[in-house]
Amino acid sequence: MAFGTLKADTLTHSTAGSLATNYVVEGSAKARLTASTAAVLTESFNISSGTDNGTGDYSYSLTSSFSTSTFQQNACTRITAFNRSWNSNSGRLATGTLATEMGDSHTNALSDLAHIIIAHGDLA
Repeated sequence: MAFGTLKADTLTHSTAGSLATNYVVEGSAKARLTASTAAVLTESFNISSGTDNGTGDYSYSLTSSFSTSTFQQNACTRITAFNRSWNSNSGRLATGTLATEMGDSHTNALSDLAHIIIAHGDLA
């Protein structure tokens, strides 16, 4: 059932003021995921599948690709006992893929860790 099209350049709230709609469109995450240590998705948006590429190395296929590979990706995790972890995309970002490597900053080695990734940018 289609309801038509809603067009607006500005959103106005009764007490919080106004906001141009481009801030909503451009500022919203275009992909996000929560995954286990085996790249198994427990929650996702715009992600079709995950791949465990080895210890601490994960990649995810996007349902809708970004327009360029220069989108912004943030990943986070936590080693419960010590709160010492790091992540990087290892230069493997592509328009249709999120990628991350997770590791323990104490041992400076890749580690299998549950993780969250959020990506912002323009979709193709």
